[in-house]
Amino acid sequence: MRRSLTLLPLLVTLAIMASALPAAARSDIAIGWTVEGDGHDKAWVMAQVDAYIADVGEKPRIWGIWSKWGDRKGDSNGPCPTDRGSCRFPTETVKALHARGITPMIWWVYVDPKDPYGNRNFGQYARIINHHHDAYIKQWAKAARDVGRETGGKTIIRFGHESDGTWFAWSTSLYQNTPTKFQKAWRQIWKKFNKVDAIPHVRFLWSQIKPRANHYPGDRYVDFVGLTLLNPGTTEGDPWKRAKDVLDGKVSKARKVTKKPIIGAEIGSGHGGGDKGEWVRQLYTRAYYKHPYVKGLVYLNANRGPDWRLHVGDSGAGLIAYSKLAKLQQFKGTIK
Repeated sequence: MRRSLTLLPLLVTLAIMASALPAAARSDIAIGWTVEGDGHDKAWVMAQVDAYIADVGEKPRIWGIWSKWGDRKGDSNGPCPTDRGSCRFPTETVKALHARGITPMIWWVYVDPKDPYGNRNFGQYARIINHHHDAYIKQWAKAARDVGRETGGKTIIRFGHESDGTWFAWSTSLYQNTPTKFQKAWRQIWKKFNKVDAIPHVRFLWSQIKPRANHYPGDRYVDFVGLTLLNPGTTEGDPWKRAKDVLDGKVSKARKVTKKPIIGAEIGSGHGGGDKGEWVRQLYTRAYYKHPYVKGLVYLNANRGPDWRLHVGDSGAGLIAYSKLAKLQQFKGTIK
């Protein structure tokens, strides 16, 4: 009974606000998260999914996994091995997620993890443009196509995320990279997928720190805009950022570039300086009833700098708030 009374104010608030909104605002949002660690092996990922269900009480609708271009045996540009590394398309993992009605979101990371900043050549977009990675891209695209044909599910591809920053080997400000080269490389990858008929089975997610037109590949080549929505809190010496300010500003910038639907691809809050649970509740509910073009929200449940994990800080208030939201129909959407 106590738990039901706790949920009542949130349910009443959502019901009142939803009744005053246009029909588009009532489209359910798909939520989920990305966990710490780089594994994309089926057993590892599904164990993490089971842990999510145990903690949250609902299945995720989106699940973040990783695939790193250069993570393979021997030659970073050789074929992807089947028994080691994460460069190959994670076929079995994607099948397992689709079987549970979960959409994978693959962080397709353009890097050689053996030497992410020393191997400057690997992260240059010119190598994609000059067809250096053609065989790998084709192999990966065909695998994505085959899984989609078999399962009927979609796979989100988050390639070159936050390329407008300065902290990744694929950043557009490093190693002779430029925004124009990023755009050209992106379009070339899309065309490779299109050539092998993989486009119907994948969704390309363009995900920047600050959405900017000079990084945008064009509406033909993008299905969703991804947003990084982070509130480090005072643990990093920064002031507490309100959920409203974090969300609204990024959405506004994205809508000036394109009208494509939005996925909050990387969401997180620290707990120093404010109420983590309330921040989570406000961001998710605001996305639902203020921004109808937001179709997905993926929490970064990891300890990277600030500890974003929902069960950490404020006696687990973040996880409590998230679990309540996950049980509402409004947050049980699917990615189409």
